[in-house]
Amino acid sequence: MPTDTAAGPHRIERALVAAAATVIGLSLLAIVAVLIIGAAGATLDVNLFTTIRLIPLIGFPIGILLIFGLIIAIAVRRSREARDASR
Repeated sequence: MPTDTAAGPHRIERALVAAAATVIGLSLLAIVAVLIIGAAGATLDVNLFTTIRLIPLIGFPIGILLIFGLIIAIAVRRSREARDASR
């Protein structure tokens, strides 16, 4: 009987990977947008441009925290698996 992988023990790890990839990806896109807007010399609404410039300043630290959370989740899972295997 196949097991349901969505309800498995790796669900939190997959969620952390998806969240980190999304946040970091959006931050990278914001940097590219700032570079393109700056190179084009386009004048934008100051509030919108400021918001786009702030996204990487907030997104990258959040992405790093999510990666640290992923590392901790993997370490906890592996220690539990090792403890269960030694019994």
